[in-house]
Amino acid sequence: MVIDGNDLEKKSLEKLKAGNVADSRAAEDEFLRQAREQPDGGCSCPKNDCRWHGKCYECVMLHRGAADHIPTCFHDIVNKRLQGALDLTESIAQKR
Repeated sequence: MVIDGNDLEKKSLEKLKAGNVADSRAAEDEFLRQAREQPDGGCSCPKNDCRWHGKCYECVMLHRGAADHIPTCFHDIVNKRLQGALDLTESIAQKR
């Protein structure tokens, strides 16, 4: 199961944005059910030697508590979002 960019969860977000809260929540529940059935609870973090691997709630809470850096499994997501902002900035700078 693909966790990051999961089609079911993307559809859930689309339903939420369209105002269909009930269907959105049902899709979220199904996504979470499927993820929980995966080995390590669906944890897609490449850092397998971490003592918190597969315990995503605990991992995220520890990272938030320390407020020092983000979990390794979030790096690709954040980098993709930042790249979009950088591309936009470069595009605007080239127009000047």
